[in-house]
Formats: sequence, C-alpha cells, structure tokens
Amino acid sequence: MGVKELIAAAHGEQPADLLISDVRIVNVFSGEITEGNIAVKDRLILI
Repeated sequence: MGVKELIAAAHGEQPADLLISDVRIVNVFSGEITEGNIAVKDRLILI
C-alpha cells in the first residue's frame, strides 16, 4: 500500500477497510472538538 492509495482512501476515492462516521474528534493538545469521520486502511487511521 503506497501513499497515493492512502490519500485516495482518505478522500473517499477508494474504499477504506473500516469507516466510523459521525464522530467527535478531540484534539488533546488544543482541546478543540470537531465532528467528522474516521477511516482505517491497512492498520492506519485516516481522518
């Protein structure tokens, strides 16, 4: 799996192995909370 395939999966152009949708993502450094989706492809987390 190359970087191009990971970027395509992050953009939704290729299927991810796992998609978790409608989640709150917490930035532990700034305390900011954003809503979004999390994808997993080849054991890597794509936000």
